[in-house]
Amino acid sequence: MLHRTTLMMLGAVSLALTSLAPSFAGDEVDGDQASGWTTKQVSGEGYSFDISRAENLQMARQLARDYDTSVSEAIEQYAWQLDFIDFVDMLRERASDSFVSAEILSYKSTPRAWIAFSRTPPVWIDGAIRDLGIPLEVRYKEGVLTEREQERLVPEVHYALSSTPGISVESTSIDPLTSEVRVLFYVESEQRTAAILSLAERAVSLRDSDSHFSVVLLESETTRSVLDSNVRGGGQLRKQSGETGCTSGFAATRAGENGVLTAKHCTGSAYAYYSVINGSTYNLTGAHTTSHDRGDIRWKKTTTSITNFVHNHKTNHSSGVRVNQTKGSVVGQNVVLFGRTSGYKEDKVYRLNVCGAADYCNLTAVTNFVSANGDSGGPWRTGTAAVGIHHGRANVDNKLRSMYTRIGVANTDLGVVVRTTP
Repeated sequence: MLHRTTLMMLGAVSLALTSLAPSFAGDEVDGDQASGWTTKQVSGEGYSFDISRAENLQMARQLARDYDTSVSEAIEQYAWQLDFIDFVDMLRERASDSFVSAEILSYKSTPRAWIAFSRTPPVWIDGAIRDLGIPLEVRYKEGVLTEREQERLVPEVHYALSSTPGISVESTSIDPLTSEVRVLFYVESEQRTAAILSLAERAVSLRDSDSHFSVVLLESETTRSVLDSNVRGGGQLRKQSGETGCTSGFAATRAGENGVLTAKHCTGSAYAYYSVINGSTYNLTGAHTTSHDRGDIRWKKTTTSITNFVHNHKTNHSSGVRVNQTKGSVVGQNVVLFGRTSGYKEDKVYRLNVCGAADYCNLTAVTNFVSANGDSGGPWRTGTAAVGIHHGRANVDNKLRSMYTRIGVANTDLGVVVRTTP
């Protein structure tokens, strides 16, 4: 649990000093968190990973390279995660009116994961789990916010509070099991008490008698949420002057036109894509970007051919990975970032639906701070699957964590499709 020193209580808003012991994704739900939740275990009918499919074989081989293991061990320990992620994405669509969250708890040969709903689970859920073949814990609790409600609420709270005079809001996130919105802020004004009281009053005004969420204000000693400066990432984007400018993530098409993805905050003069493989430079034109409340993604058009090759290799930076699919994000999921500054970095998803620096929202935070200045726009992946575009880092639950925008936003908001064939 998150320990804090309470200064005052205003309605369902608690105001606190910097937390002393942040909680971490992957912990068992304790008695307080689990209060009011009904749980049941549903057994799968035996999981199998179809290695005869070419894309699955490519995925297994890449997982083995990423985690320094054999292909058979990679399948045994990691492959089930991939189908679970797809299962969760199915729930996000088919049960959007009740799906709350999900989490991967184990990567061993015995899968451990849970899914949660805001009311009695759909009647078809047990059969779907048996077909999946993975045993799951199913949780449900009346009245908690669905994931879609969380996605709408977090930016609403963040933008309402970030305009408070004398206050800098570093990050806003939500605990999906408690519907507790956590706002980490920094006092910039010399009138500290007045600024904090103003922030608390605004937080109280967000709620009404029917609200099913609480707001916790956590004060940080220093501001630490920043965008990673635009230098390099999976590939190089250079300014017209030839100076290294920003980062490329995944090659992607839009309305039949070729292009590359990067971060929205990578702005400035026209960019060209520089290939570290053959030294060629390809001009980029135009741009389509997400709105701030939806993430940090920019798509730039190129008139040349593109490939699904991604500079994202563990040791050889001129080598890489062939992306053959895209996947969603689930708490506990293993993900990999490649940055030209930070290099190859592994981590796990910590929290979805986070707002961070420069009022960007709809971001995903990983457990640790693994990125560096120069990684903006770089590719995050799981095996051979594209999962996100690097944003920067933010102080979430009083710990600095790297952040990305989920890759699905590029498709739903911009009509962009990641290239998954050579």
